[in-house]
Amino acid sequence: MHLKQASFLSRQWGDPQVPGYQISGEVDWEQKIYSVGEGSHSIKWEYKKDELVSDGFDCGWIDKVEYIPDVTFTISGSVKISGTEGVEGVTIAFSNEGGTATTDSDGNYSRGISTGWSGTATPAKTGYIFSPSSKTYADVTSHWPNQNYTASIFNPTLTIEAGVGGTTSPSPESYVYDYGTEVSITATPDTGYRFSGWTGEVPSGHEDDNPVTITMDADKTITASFIRQYTLTIVAGTGGTTNPIPGSSTHDSGAQVSVTATADAAYIFDKWTGDVPAGHETDNPVTITMDSNKSITPNFIAQYTLTIRVNPAGGGTTNPAAGDHTYDAGTDVSVKATS
Repeated sequence: MHLKQASFLSRQWGDPQVPGYQISGEVDWEQKIYSVGEGSHSIKWEYKKDELVSDGFDCGWIDKVEYIPDVTFTISGSVKISGTEGVEGVTIAFSNEGGTATTDSDGNYSRGISTGWSGTATPAKTGYIFSPSSKTYADVTSHWPNQNYTASIFNPTLTIEAGVGGTTSPSPESYVYDYGTEVSITATPDTGYRFSGWTGEVPSGHEDDNPVTITMDADKTITASFIRQYTLTIVAGTGGTTNPIPGSSTHDSGAQVSVTATADAAYIFDKWTGDVPAGHETDNPVTITMDSNKSITPNFIAQYTLTIRVNPAGGGTTNPAAGDHTYDAGTDVSVKATS
């Protein structure tokens, strides 16, 4: 179709499934292909003069109107390794409802495609990569032979990385494996660290496995992570205990540990000494932030009872009053009697 100057040339189908088409202005030749179903169809071409324009050429052309039967064309070729050995069982997937083809024992394939098909053909087989990775076709109206692909055996690479505080076995670096190989990897923390998990391409739900097993069906990278740990030592003081109990315990860096002191009978808690936050020596419980190795000690004070009696009863008074009074060990108590 070709149109010169400002007129209108339009085509209408008697078939509502195919939309009409219109061109106007100065338009170069265009090729249009439409698919129609079975049965009778009418085609109407209509030319209309644009009365707003009176100068210049005023014409349109329709040329080479053809009916192309809905035939099947073949896309065929081979898939080979190093250009010589055919690869059997490669699936060639044709997009846009083009279907699939599978290579035979010689690596050859063939697929029938409808007239005008457009889409992409993509080869696939587990353990292989292909060059090119796909082929693209537009408005197929002829056979396409020699649509060949080169296959290579896929040997995936495993990259192992280790964070600060440990190493792995195999050691951190990159390794190439046969497709489908299962690789066991063990993380080993340095002194003062613990293994905290794997990140990267690790099977879901197995991030804390140690060792972890990786199936090499793609290039993968995994990282072993470690956490710094510190020791909290609680020294038992005379006259009481603590919760957690006295002794040494290990905690992750940044952990906050709450420690409670409990005095024995006839003792009271006095204060904490050691690596206690300034200004919190008398807190009970006390909170210790584990950003280094630390040691704390609870201090207790013994208490004694002073009993004051008046004899004979009612014969006078005392200050403090008669009765039982509790004092810290070493306290000097002044008692005054009044008759």
